[in-house]
Amino acid sequence: MTRNLPIGALVLCLGPLAARAEEPYFGFRFKAARKEATFVVTYVDPSGLAQRMGLRKGDVLKKINRTEPKSPDEVRRAFDDLRNQDYTIVIERSPDGKGPSVATALLEGKIRKNEKSGKYYCVPRER
Repeated sequence: MTRNLPIGALVLCLGPLAARAEEPYFGFRFKAARKEATFVVTYVDPSGLAQRMGLRKGDVLKKINRTEPKSPDEVRRAFDDLRNQDYTIVIERSPDGKGPSVATALLEGKIRKNEKSGKYYCVPRER
């Protein structure tokens, strides 16, 4: 049995994908922890920029470039501002990804846009 979808439904499905191609897709989620102004990464998409930058589930975001985020909106804005520039992210990480954060790590690199495809990519700085 074949179903015909109305053309309008197809346009609605494709619309957000086309609009998203122009912006970097970091592909991670975070939540505010019980401590004030502490943000914990809860999910990292394996195909997103965050994974290529080095973020892992359980990381605590301490500083994004010069911003020490105090609210979820500040975290989002700080990542939105990373287009076409260098980044330095300070995180706290537990060795097993489950326990309390015990080590501070520095994630550094560049976010660039491929002019031909319009997609963003990440070039992490090796240490």
